[in-house]
Amino acid sequence: MLTAQIIDSWESFQSHTQCWNQLWELSQSHVAFHRAEPICNFVEAFELQDSLRVVLVRSGDQLVTAVPMTLRRRSIGGVGSIGRWEAESLANEWFLQACFLDLPVGDPAARMEALNAGFRQLNLSRVKLDWLPLDWPAQRRLMDLWRQRRSVWAKPRFEVHKMHVPKDWEAYYRDVTKSTKKTIQRSKNQLSQKGQIAVEEISLNSINEFEMAFHQALQIEHAGWKGADGSSMSSHPRIADFYRRSFLQLAQQQLARLYFLKVGDQRIAFDLGYTASGVYSSIKVSYLPEFSKFSPGNLLNGLLLERFSQTKEVEWIDCIGPATDSTRRWTDDSYISGRLTISTGSLISNAEVMLLNTAANWLGKNSLPIHS
Repeated sequence: MLTAQIIDSWESFQSHTQCWNQLWELSQSHVAFHRAEPICNFVEAFELQDSLRVVLVRSGDQLVTAVPMTLRRRSIGGVGSIGRWEAESLANEWFLQACFLDLPVGDPAARMEALNAGFRQLNLSRVKLDWLPLDWPAQRRLMDLWRQRRSVWAKPRFEVHKMHVPKDWEAYYRDVTKSTKKTIQRSKNQLSQKGQIAVEEISLNSINEFEMAFHQALQIEHAGWKGADGSSMSSHPRIADFYRRSFLQLAQQQLARLYFLKVGDQRIAFDLGYTASGVYSSIKVSYLPEFSKFSPGNLLNGLLLERFSQTKEVEWIDCIGPATDSTRRWTDDSYISGRLTISTGSLISNAEVMLLNTAANWLGKNSLPIHS
């Protein structure tokens, strides 16, 4: 029998970290930021301790589903403090993938009913799960059931690129477009005049070495356009600390990865991410602005794809975040990130979701491309 459990305090969530990470491992999630430690770092960085709520679904003693959220008052007539309560997923522009851990055991309809029961226990007017990969299996299983009951509105936000790692690099590269090959070769020729080109992977054997390399990556990012417009990690100390703490913890767990593109002895670009369940998730990519004319980000993408083809350590790359021209050169697949607005079962909540779907259909904005 499935039962819903509510975590309604920061202290209670911290006491569930062990079983949380067990669920993360059993679910075979490749999003290492959905482990308990990065989630704790995120909650502390954005001071969400008081508003954190988590709906758990258990099958006996086994945790099978977990959805962390934050509560906020819905506004009425522009006044936010007198509205009804709603829940939003634990994600934002710095944490681009909302956490939704689900173990595919038993009847999906029963898990959905247990989740809905948890939402009702929180006395929510509605649930908004934003920054959610809408066509991943865990979301698809339950979203299809919510759709059958007309109790969910799905709004696509942006496309995210995926790169499947080729088993045979030479065969793969022969089919790469001529323009991409030309760009890569030109970058290599020009950069090789300044020194030998190499990809450097930072060792996880020394956490101090990894932390020093992480801080250099921050400096590289801040030196470019992200520093100029205030969107670099270093522009926001609490954000930089969130990433630092999370990646150091993941480094201790042998999950973090940091690659530099080097020309001679100089590190000119980096790709920061993590590996889990056969996937490399690319979280941050940047380069020194004085090397921009050499397309270092594009070159590093190609060199990492070639490297993974040889090492066989990952099956595909998740280019987390909105699709870019740089990743488009190498991508062969994609998925949709978006928002689910879920009715909690009341008449008002059901009517709101129905109106959202009706309005979207009328405006022609309800089409949601789902990849198989």
